[in-house]
Amino acid sequence: MGAPFLPFLRTQGGRRLLPALLALLPLLAACASTDPDAGRTWQPADESSWATTARALAADLGATLVAEPGTRTLVIEGRGGRILFLDGTRMVTVDGQRLEASTTLQFGDGDVALANEDAVRISQAWKEAVSRREARERALAAAAAPAPPSRAPPRGDAVGDPEWNVPLKREWEGILIHHSATEGGNLAKFDKFHREVNGWLMVGYDFIICNGDGGPDGLVQTSERWTTQIQGAHAGKGLKRYNDHWVGICLVGDFSRERPTAKQMASLRRLVRYLQDRCGIPDANVRTHRDVRDTDCPGKHFPLGEVLRAGAGPRGAEALRSGAGLRASPRGK
Repeated sequence: MGAPFLPFLRTQGGRRLLPALLALLPLLAACASTDPDAGRTWQPADESSWATTARALAADLGATLVAEPGTRTLVIEGRGGRILFLDGTRMVTVDGQRLEASTTLQFGDGDVALANEDAVRISQAWKEAVSRREARERALAAAAAPAPPSRAPPRGDAVGDPEWNVPLKREWEGILIHHSATEGGNLAKFDKFHREVNGWLMVGYDFIICNGDGGPDGLVQTSERWTTQIQGAHAGKGLKRYNDHWVGICLVGDFSRERPTAKQMASLRRLVRYLQDRCGIPDANVRTHRDVRDTDCPGKHFPLGEVLRAGAGPRGAEALRSGAGLRASPRGK
């Protein structure tokens, strides 16, 4: 209080106001503070120590967190596809892209805690997946729908392994070729992974062709999807027609780094020709996974042209039927 106020405080009115003025002093002092941190909430200096949860991350991404029944997985689903978390591991996949968490994932109450650095990486991968999907949708919308290629009549005398020759219960329109993006593997390993991690009924492909790491080089393994003629699970979410009416063939290996083996290619050509003859599939409908979805599968070193060239014309067909690829073992064992 300044000197001019002292005479006023000595009056009866001033004495009545004095308690109220004294009560205001702490507030006035706080307003006059020059401390830049006054009133601020404390936050740790090391942002890497911040944490979030998969549920909170899903909300930030405008997506939904769901649990896969009967599995050890949590899944975020939305515009960018799927984010999959596997309990007790560090494995996280974002629209098919594998990431490794900085700590082991531990589920609890239908959620999982995430380190801030992991949440940032997952969010970035999700945004990239959304951008890829949107770009592909725009390209597909802008392109005129091509006329469907004419189909040859199915043939009952196509030559192939005994396990391939099952009664056809679907109208098979085409063939999609994939790679496993792994160094090795076989039908049994992929079947286990698709059941336990993806929560699927069985392996997603109709056929597997081994590369010597997990099975003999060139061995064709036939899955129950083909022998029972049920729909596949290899094209991707939202591509129902390709899952339902296109045969899925997976070659073991990572063809973003190297080519398939010669025996794998020989077996693939023989299998493709058999399916074309048996199901009346034209060359135009023998495609790779990346032809129908925004993915690198089956890798930049996969030579699709060699499959089509070798399968063209009567001489090519005969060469394929007597190819050097291995025949299938019973039930892909």
